[in-house]
Amino acid sequence: MTEDFIKRQSSEKPFYVHNVKKELDQYNQEKISFSKLVENLNEIAYNFYKDKKVDKGIVLPLGRSDTRQLLLIMEPGDSIFTDDICIKARTINHCVRLKKSHGLKFTTRKVDNGWRTWKLES
Repeated sequence: MTEDFIKRQSSEKPFYVHNVKKELDQYNQEKISFSKLVENLNEIAYNFYKDKKVDKGIVLPLGRSDTRQLLLIMEPGDSIFTDDICIKARTINHCVRLKKSHGLKFTTRKVDNGWRTWKLES
């Protein structure tokens, strides 16, 4: 690690395309050797990842097909809740498609802090 490299990188956000491009441009202009390029890119990567942490226990949000599968396995009277307007819209779209393809009935209502979808008797 050279001090001038660290000083150059300290004012910039590391590992963004413009940082890598700058190093590649220097290599292409033959201002630095290939081994120096590798060293510089490794330093950029190190600075980028050194403060990153792994989060554990974060629940994966429902995907598009997950929502559909959840609606299919529900029994009449079961309900699901969401406070995300995008998931609410996706759920309603799935309900409409499932009514057409499987004859299933659902209803969605606004509740205190989100939306709840119930499966009804078909």
